[in-house]
Amino acid sequence: MEPKENIYKSPKAALVEEKGEEKIGGWLRFFQIINILGVVIFVVIFALAIPIMLIIGGSPGDWIDMGAVLVESLPAVIFSILILKRLGLRSEGTPNVITKYIALGALSSVVVAAGLYFAYNGGHISEKPSSVLGSFVYYLIWTSYFKRSKRVHSFYGANSGNET
Repeated sequence: MEPKENIYKSPKAALVEEKGEEKIGGWLRFFQIINILGVVIFVVIFALAIPIMLIIGGSPGDWIDMGAVLVESLPAVIFSILILKRLGLRSEGTPNVITKYIALGALSSVVVAAGLYFAYNGGHISEKPSSVLGSFVYYLIWTSYFKRSKRVHSFYGANSGNET
């Protein structure tokens, strides 16, 4: 009896997704979501605060304090928008650009907080600006993530600071 020829050949499918098929996921998706939430919360709060201030007839000091809160929030919102615009671009330079945006956001938060602190000490605003500790923690966590993450490397082709 002759041996039978193998009629069926198993497919040679790759178990790993190719670069073009991979989507943002894991901690990278979480980073995207917290940036989206930050922008949405900012817009909702200020969209509601202005009509409320108009209805209750806030004093000029209340309007100045609201302006101070707006100025204090702007660096985080502006850099979140810039990060979101860049996050989906699949380029080896994207992680470096995002970490620069994170650093510039933290630095601008410090500068704005210092200016508001001087305004507070001068009696121009009634509430002390919030601490910049959160900006530094955010900076440390996310820049180290973009430097070490395997997902960042597989999605963009490079990590921040590690040109490959």
